[in-house]
Amino acid sequence: MQEVDRRKLKRIDSKNLLNYRVLNKEEQVNYREGVGITKQVSEGGFLFETAENFLIGTLLEFELALKDEFITVIGEVVYAIPKNNDVFDLGVRFCNISESNKNVLRKIIDKAK
Repeated sequence: MQEVDRRKLKRIDSKNLLNYRVLNKEEQVNYREGVGITKQVSEGGFLFETAENFLIGTLLEFELALKDEFITVIGEVVYAIPKNNDVFDLGVRFCNISESNKNVLRKIIDKAK
């Protein structure tokens, strides 16, 4: 049986460093920070690997190093997959991203086509 990709936005493989801060529901920093690396990115979110697991619905503020540009976005954890040795893959959907940062992502994704 063939898998069907139901995503509306193109997702590309892209390894980029990131750091994150945990936010409360009012999008204010909760003073927990960490680092990770993206595995895939799209205009609507990304998949990243980190050593910390989060509950679905957790809000995080990210600073992503995308090629020669840095962007800041707020995203919500939509899924978490435990890997090996305390490593997790987390799927994030953007909740708050500026138009200029969306354009940076679009440019990187278009170059990868």
